[in-house]
Amino acid sequence: MGAGVVLFVLLAQAAGPTEELQRGKYAYDRGEFNRAVEIVHPLLYPDLRLQTENQIVQAHRILGVSYLFEKRQDQATGEFRKLLQLSPDYRFDPLLDPPEVVDFFNKVRADYSAELAQLGVTDNIIMTQVVPLPDSNLPIVREARSALGTDFGFVSLEGYIVGKMTLRLLQDTPEPLTPEGFASQARQAHFDLGGLALDFRHSGDQASDLVVVSQLSGSDYREAGNAQWKQMLAWRPGRSGAGH
Repeated sequence: MGAGVVLFVLLAQAAGPTEELQRGKYAYDRGEFNRAVEIVHPLLYPDLRLQTENQIVQAHRILGVSYLFEKRQDQATGEFRKLLQLSPDYRFDPLLDPPEVVDFFNKVRADYSAELAQLGVTDNIIMTQVVPLPDSNLPIVREARSALGTDFGFVSLEGYIVGKMTLRLLQDTPEPLTPEGFASQARQAHFDLGGLALDFRHSGDQASDLVVVSQLSGSDYREAGNAQWKQMLAWRPGRSGAGH
């Protein structure tokens, strides 16, 4: 199956859950928090129905805030912890978000960090992602940073790159636009997307082999270079920190 067919199938499959997530967001924006929970919870539990990491993060955010305003602090804490696991640099905006949400989330974040520290998980923590790091100087990252503003982060960067890639494939597909024509174009597509090399020709459904390995440094993740790898590989039980 070609990349274009895969993409069209994914979009078709995602239509229902995407619309449900939007309905949940409308209820959330209107302050109908119990209704928001009723709509969004089935998108995550018991089986994950959402297609993108950005949608999953948004769903956990909606649930966490809704639970908090429904006085269900334990469930709110659980959703916020999952949010941090997906996006370690996630923050609520003190200028835009309610103070009680910001304060509660910051407490969850502090408790979570303290728990990791108590377990000795303070260094040698690595994370992998298939897009450049947010502090990269690549043109596509600078463009995304400028366009997304305060919404810029690991998850939104991935969504931005996928969106730009899809738009480029659509623009390059000869008219009339059909699923078959899109699939044919995608299978042979190879181009530079703001410094990120994409090439579907090798497998037909995968455009990039990029995997960036980063290491926790303070409260942020930095790309792991040779020195960091040597340090992590030299780690032994009993030394400070813990490897994961």
